[in-house]
Amino acid sequence: MLAGCQNELQISLTDRCQLSCRYCYLDRDVQYDLSWPAANKAVSDFLQGAAAPRTISFYGGEPLLAFPLLKKIVNAVRRNYSSSSVALNLATNGILLDRKVAEFCAARAISVSLSLDGVKERHESQRAGGGSGGSYAAVLRASRHLQVCRVPVVANMVIRPADAAGWLDDFLHIIDLGFTRVHLLPDVTAVWRPVDINCFRRTLADFVRCNIDRFQTGNSKVFALEQVRRLLYRDHKARTVVCNKRILAADGQYYGCDKVLGCAASRREEYQSGEALVRFDQLKRRKVLSKLRRKLPMAGSCQSCRWRGVCFCPAGIPLVAAFAKNPERCWRSFCRISGLLLTACSRIISAVGKDPGFRRIYGLH
Repeated sequence: MLAGCQNELQISLTDRCQLSCRYCYLDRDVQYDLSWPAANKAVSDFLQGAAAPRTISFYGGEPLLAFPLLKKIVNAVRRNYSSSSVALNLATNGILLDRKVAEFCAARAISVSLSLDGVKERHESQRAGGGSGGSYAAVLRASRHLQVCRVPVVANMVIRPADAAGWLDDFLHIIDLGFTRVHLLPDVTAVWRPVDINCFRRTLADFVRCNIDRFQTGNSKVFALEQVRRLLYRDHKARTVVCNKRILAADGQYYGCDKVLGCAASRREEYQSGEALVRFDQLKRRKVLSKLRRKLPMAGSCQSCRWRGVCFCPAGIPLVAAFAKNPERCWRSFCRISGLLLTACSRIISAVGKDPGFRRIYGLH
């Protein structure tokens, strides 16, 4: 989804997941499955009340563990709304994504975000589980099904501090596998030490050269970076300015931010902004967002940051940081990493932004 898309309903179909990812912030002691009445009411209210462009995104846990419910929701939406009026996105670990699921995504115009962290060893060390074959093999099978069915795919690649010096090899591996869109996601739950930040900065320099060289040398491997895409479309109102996301959790409650789902169940209530079977309360949600921004004094610096509108939401990160052992250090280290990544992407645009191949990849005319 582009950074300018304002109206999004983010649905967590289930809290269940087959994997135990190192960087997952969800509370694994909470195990809800969304009900059809709650999902149906939430989707109906959203489509009647939200202005275009509209996006419905399906998350978890692992949403394909609730595939029957996913099908029911999608079929109900597509009976009345085309892909041009309502975009549908599915974020998945790929373990259950077979040919049948890929064909369904193609037929219903659903784009897919597939979690892949690089080479097999790196990916499976961070995303444990997935059965006897491992999660890496499952992702490759899923990607092949999606490519055959011509489903738009984004590879979500998480970068942890331990990977600060070697993540470029993982990125290039993902490109070699045939992915044409990649979203680089620094780990928001980790504290990046100065040595990690320096390693990340040096790797970014190689990353920038790699991106520029492929246009100057006519490299046939074509790919787009979601951070670059966000920078190119930053003139749109960004979600960090006026965030109109509706976060529907698997317990049937709306919350002010998806990061709330990392809280213990006993602490979630104070962040609720409505109930699916009753109504979504936008005013209450904005009060919740204001409360989240006040959790860390430095969160207010987002409003004057040069990357305002293309970085992660300044409401959610304070919540993650506030529950860390060292909140201020967690917040500042992540802001530093995010700023370095966006600066690198800005340099790529400055160097090759007028290249015909670059403009074709990013849909610039």
